[in-house]
Amino acid sequence: MSQSNSYRNLTKEQIKILQNQGCSAQDWSLVKVADGFNPTRVRGTQFFGRVHIGRFTENVKFAGGLEKPSGIYNATIADCSIGNDARISNIGVHIANYDIGSGACIENVGTMATRPGASFGNGIKA
Repeated sequence: MSQSNSYRNLTKEQIKILQNQGCSAQDWSLVKVADGFNPTRVRGTQFFGRVHIGRFTENVKFAGGLEKPSGIYNATIADCSIGNDARISNIGVHIANYDIGSGACIENVGTMATRPGASFGNGIKA
């Protein structure tokens, strides 16, 4: 998982908002967020292990002009880093051990899992 000094702990108010929106964490102290994090764009999500989450302020744009809000909706996330303005939605089982880049969109997936330290993907140079 990528590390950055710009991540911080969630505030008590942000945790309360997330819980009211159906979110839970194995350990909230392991969920770190970027400055400008918007908890209203995370709903129905479970967090396990170390998770870093970026800002969600923009929409993700699709072909044909469709736009959807960035954020995390109906997912289980384990030991992942999620970039700014990414969209993760309707994950059937879980996403584990991924660095998800800014602006990425992952929707309607059963499972995405890899072992820690694996390296692959578009635009990746080993």
